[in-house]
Amino acid sequence: MGIPQKESPMLSLFSKSLGRPGFLDVERELSRTIHLAFQLARQSGRTVALALEPGRGRLAPRFLGPIALGIPEGIPLPTGTLDPRWAQAPRALRVSPWHTATEGMWFVQDAKGPLCMHLTAKGSLHFLRFQATSRQWCPAQEG
Repeated sequence: MGIPQKESPMLSLFSKSLGRPGFLDVERELSRTIHLAFQLARQSGRTVALALEPGRGRLAPRFLGPIALGIPEGIPLPTGTLDPRWAQAPRALRVSPWHTATEGMWFVQDAKGPLCMHLTAKGSLHFLRFQATSRQWCPAQEG
């Protein structure tokens, strides 16, 4: 089972292909990178950005396999999504030394389906996975 054949232009535009991880690996990498950004912000006393491309003052997750960023067409946004633009190209997320952040969501898709990473303004990190059978977003399960 691969990434669905019918991809939105936005989804295919942000496709990355560097190897072949499972979805749990993607979730772990996103979590690792967010936690590393908070650590760096706390140690440096400065705001740190998390983005798709590394750069000065920015950390980027290192995905090991084919993923697509963005939300596939026909999949609803999670209930309570504050900004529908979050479903498009992921924007940089900023974290502070005081463990606060700019709230944002990233949508990632691979062979197992869509995953939503939600970083709250208070620095909490949540993962939701889209369940095709119920057509709902549910908390991601470990393992």
